[in-house]
Amino acid sequence: MQPYLFPYIGYFQLMSQVDTWIIFDDIQFTVKGWVNRNRILHPDHRKTWQYITIPINRKDRFTHIKNVTIPDPNWKLNFFNKLSSYRQIAPNYSKTLQIIHKSLPETETFNLIDILEFSLTQISHRFNLNPTFYRQSELINANLDIRHPGQWALRICEHLGASNYYNLSGAPEIFSEEEFDNSGIHLWFVKPNLKPYNQKKNGFVPGLSIIDALMWNSLDEVAKMAQSPGPILTKSEICNE
Repeated sequence: MQPYLFPYIGYFQLMSQVDTWIIFDDIQFTVKGWVNRNRILHPDHRKTWQYITIPINRKDRFTHIKNVTIPDPNWKLNFFNKLSSYRQIAPNYSKTLQIIHKSLPETETFNLIDILEFSLTQISHRFNLNPTFYRQSELINANLDIRHPGQWALRICEHLGASNYYNLSGAPEIFSEEEFDNSGIHLWFVKPNLKPYNQKKNGFVPGLSIIDALMWNSLDEVAKMAQSPGPILTKSEICNE
């Protein structure tokens, strides 16, 4: 999976099913994706959500995630100012800030991937999820034979000798079940379980950053959410739903 900035609960539910997690960093950075930004509740009750962001340096369209840099190491000030919108409403505001502070590198870094890897590993450990983490760019130096997007996962699994590959349930069509079967690898899709919780709003806003879940629920409760995905399905099953 690409490394996301404090991703939503479904990301960690996928993580709960695996023993090896490959941080997919040697691929083109997607503008307006989830690598350097995510969503939290908007303080204006007439609106639903707002972005939290790590600013990045200007780059060309072919820059890979591993090479994205940050212009200002003091980005945390604006980041935590955005989170202050929870101060008066969320029961776990102070505890969540402590978790987020400890999930960011103490030493200054201008490399986005360093921040993302550190935060993902720290948050996952708090949820009692302990896969072995590897950066794709550091683990795999071979030139993989990639003929379509769905083969990235297949070739990495082959390279590592994996017997099962799990992905979230979005866009299953890019993967060829036959190709995985021919390599002796079982292909599985994890459906996120976005169970509503009290956000003190009219209605529930699903799919927000894990930060939102921590603001409204205890760490133990969010850990249980992270360990409780939806159904685990084959490609055929998920396409026939």
